Amino acid sequence: MVEFKISMIFLYFMFILLIMMLFNSLFIEWEIYMNESLDFGFLMIFDWLSLTFLLFLLLISLSVVIYSKSYMFNDYFKSRFVILLSLFIISMIFLIISPNVLTLMLGWDGLGLVSFCLIAFYQNSKSLNASVVTFMFNRVGDSFIYLMMYFFIIVNSMNFVFFDMFFLNQIPLVCLFLACMTKSAQMPFSVWLPLAMAAPTPVSSLVHSSTLVTSGVFLLIRFNDFYLHPNFLFEILFILTLMMSSVSACLEKDLKKIIALSTLSQLSLMLLMLMEGFMEVCFLHLLIHAVFKCLLFLCSGLIIHSFNGEQDIRYMGNFVSFYPIFLCYLNISFLVLMGLPFLSAFYTKDFFLEIMNLNSYGNLLVMMSVYISILLTIVYSFGLMYKLNLFFFSYSSWVVIFKDSYVKFSLFLLLILSLFIGSLFMWMISLSLEFFCLSFYFKIIFYFFFMLGILLSYVNMKNLYFQSSMFIGEVLNMNYYMNIFFYNFYKFIEKGWAEVLIGPGIYKNYGVFTFFYSYSQANKLQFYLLLFIIMVMIYI
Repeated sequence: MVEFKISMIFLYFMFILLIMMLFNSLFIEWEIYMNESLDFGFLMIFDWLSLTFLLFLLLISLSVVIYSKSYMFNDYFKSRFVILLSLFIISMIFLIISPNVLTLMLGWDGLGLVSFCLIAFYQNSKSLNASVVTFMFNRVGDSFIYLMMYFFIIVNSMNFVFFDMFFLNQIPLVCLFLACMTKSAQMPFSVWLPLAMAAPTPVSSLVHSSTLVTSGVFLLIRFNDFYLHPNFLFEILFILTLMMSSVSACLEKDLKKIIALSTLSQLSLMLLMLMEGFMEVCFLHLLIHAVFKCLLFLCSGLIIHSFNGEQDIRYMGNFVSFYPIFLCYLNISFLVLMGLPFLSAFYTKDFFLEIMNLNSYGNLLVMMSVYISILLTIVYSFGLMYKLNLFFFSYSSWVVIFKDSYVKFSLFLLLILSLFIGSLFMWMISLSLEFFCLSFYFKIIFYFFFMLGILLSYVNMKNLYFQSSMFIGEVLNMNYYMNIFFYNFYKFIEKGWAEVLIGPGIYKNYGVFTFFYSYSQANKLQFYLLLFIIMVMIYI
């Protein structure tokens, strides 16, 4: 518990420093080497942006480390895991506090290198392939950062916070966007995000909440003053990623991949907020998403651990009878993800939609894509909640009862933050008397999509696709007859005589034939005597 006390003291001082820096910015330069011709130092920035994100990063990291103490208890390399996790957190801290592009690369490259080691922590071919794909995509993003550094060298400085926005042309900004798109897994760089689920669950919770995939969004927020007008091409890519991830999550059956795809859709939503000019709303949603997504991953890790590594949600029914409290945590985090009124994510999503409806210049394509993504988010979230709570088919004999005070503390801390952090931030930043006046129909459209999503999720779960529509249902329900045909075909090929004669039978018969052939070539007296006896018996 010594590490816990030290972490709490450090978090307390970070909170005090944040309160002090709300209206000021502090630059600290550490001179590492200096002579008459060379001055080399490390510059750090402490403002409300970096300190707020740093505070949330440390809170989430504290919860994950406490959770890992129980989750990785029986792992032989748990000390190696803690060291890699610490390096991962330190790399993100370098990225947050660096106003210099050169020192920012320490954190940017560190995230890519350590993520390679963490994804390949379970030493098998699947984890290795996933880690290599993740590393290569991150190296693509690093190349864009190196290209951006070249333009900073031209102006003879790496400190981007001291620049005026007009000193840079469009090429380094395009490089910045492409680099952040690779880190945040936007199209066409979305392949590596589901593959990164090969890592242990505590790593997934850190990667998807406050470190690797959120680093691209944070860097764009940091460079927010350098671009004034949204780029339509990037908006189209973000919208395509938003739609693709939401639809894929509705069709996915792997628990961790569903949550990973939900992360991808939320990242696209944040980037759309940023492109429309709502930097503060984007940053607030980034913090809220970090908290409840970490809670989602830790609860899913508990479920997977209890089912002995099974991740298919079709085998996880009736989980409420084993872990009612932890499943309640998971349900609350899904409700936050859906944007249920007066939970944390509701304040940012509803605020963004209200502003888009209020402004006459609101992009209709962005508005419709956000509404459809909210609808699809409700569909897969409510479907997953139904399967875990009310679906009765499960491998109940596999369930391992998992009770630990460390896990309870870390989940409870994240639960409190998920419930109240949105309203707390809104009360802090909404001190003026300004208010929005929208029509009744604009105000209830969010709730309409919410109820429609629950209805579509129910229809999807019950398979009510025209089965009651007379002959139309029979025509459209051809899958039933195709399943019968392929089942009989499977029984004949895999379980019948064809398996004996055509499949392994050929191999076995070929083995017997080669044995007799090699035995005949050995010129042994026993073979010729056996052949003579067989010929005599045939003749008689």
